[in-house]
Order: sequence, then C-alpha cells, then structure tokens
Amino acid sequence: MSSSETGERGDRRAVGGRAPTVQARARVAAVASVLVACGAHAGATSREAEPVATAGAVARVRVRGAPAHGDIVWIAGQGVVASAPLAADGTCVVPAAGASATTVLVRIAAPVLGVVEVAAGPAIDLDVGAAQLATIRGAIAVPAGLAFDWVELHLTPRLATLAPRLVLAEGTGTSIRGAFATRRLTTPSFSAEVVAGTWEVRVDREVDAPLGASEIVLETASVAAAGLVAPIENHGGWQLPIAGASTLTVTLRQRVE
Repeated sequence: MSSSETGERGDRRAVGGRAPTVQARARVAAVASVLVACGAHAGATSREAEPVATAGAVARVRVRGAPAHGDIVWIAGQGVVASAPLAADGTCVVPAAGASATTVLVRIAAPVLGVVEVAAGPAIDLDVGAAQLATIRGAIAVPAGLAFDWVELHLTPRLATLAPRLVLAEGTGTSIRGAFATRRLTTPSFSAEVVAGTWEVRVDREVDAPLGASEIVLETASVAAAGLVAPIENHGGWQLPIAGASTLTVTLRQRVE
C-alpha cells in the first residue's frame, strides 16, 4: 500500500469515513486561527487586569476643587509602608514603597479636617465635595467658680476599617499622634468643618507645671449632642457620628492631681 493511500484512509477515519475536502480543511484552519487569536486576547486582558506599580505616579487631593493640605499614607497589612506630605498645590509623588500598599489613607489638615480611605492603584485623584463635608459646633462649660482662660480641643476621625494607630501614624515607625488635630481655644466655643463620619471629641486643659504648683487641670466630663445619637465615652474622648451641622455641649470638670 502506498503512503498516499495510507494518508487518505487516515483522513477518512478522522472525518467519519470521508476524506475532507479542500474547503473543509480551510474551515478547520480558519477556526484554529480564531481560537489562537482569542487565547492571545484573553491573555492580554488578564495581564492588563493585573495591578501596576504606583511608584512615581502623582497623587492629587482637592477639597471643593481647591488644593488640600495634609499628607497621604500607604498601608499594607497592619502597617504603614510609606507616607508623603502634600505640596502647596495638593500633590505628591507616590514613594517607591507605596507600590506594595493595599490601602491608601488621605489625611486632610486644611481647608477642612478629615481622612478619606481609597483603594491603592496607579494614581490617586481625589476631590472631596461639599456633600461629603459636615460642621461641628460646640460650647464649652467649665466648673462653677472657675473663669475660662484656655483649653485645647482634640478631634480625631474614627474609621471602622482601620485601626486608630494607622489613622494617627507618624511616618512608618511606631509613634503616633495624640490626636488627629489639636486647637487651642481662648473662647468657650468652637467650630470646625470636617469630612463627615465618626469623630472623637475631647477637650482638656493640661498644664506642664513644676511639682506642687497650683495649676488648674481640666478634662472632659461629658459631651451632649443636640438631636444626635448620644456620644459614647472612650478613654476620655467621646465618639459620635457627624453629618450635616452638629451642635455639641462639652462640660469640663477639674481633675485633682
């Protein structure tokens, strides 16, 4: 039997006893080429979906369209892997270590106070609009018989998804701030525009004086919120959700050292 006869019989068995025509062979080749092309496209799509490094990208943060002041921290797992301050135009270059981050926390110090958690990615372009903002107003009551001179207001945002030590982190080390923002008040009232969310409010008067000095030390005794959910006390601070315009009354008490 010749080799051509053998090949012909093989072709007949492959297609049910009939030798494939030239047209059939062409159709098979066309289908194969389409499948190869689809596989190549799928591979390209899969590669495009992979996260790309963020290092060297420019992050931009604005509030109502104006540049924001503050900083950005990049978080991986339970630690800060990179941080960078925002320049006067509200931008910063993403540090090389930021490429490994899974979460990014934008911390705004002006023109409002607050934090915004965003997903890590190739670029950060955040503009906090008016609908995301709220105002905290408060009146401060000192104990009877004491004249008001000054106190310090401490405001700290509380996020359900991030531990306070990450919100208050100072760089990539283990040190943290005592509060997100501290203001000295010389009048018994305050007002602050913030990013809406849960906030901790604390007011005190701590004096670093020589031993035996009769300085008055004040701490927060209670916080009342008109028309809002009752604040929850937590280690000397009082936490409550802030949205829209919120009015608080902060009552102080004297602490005996």
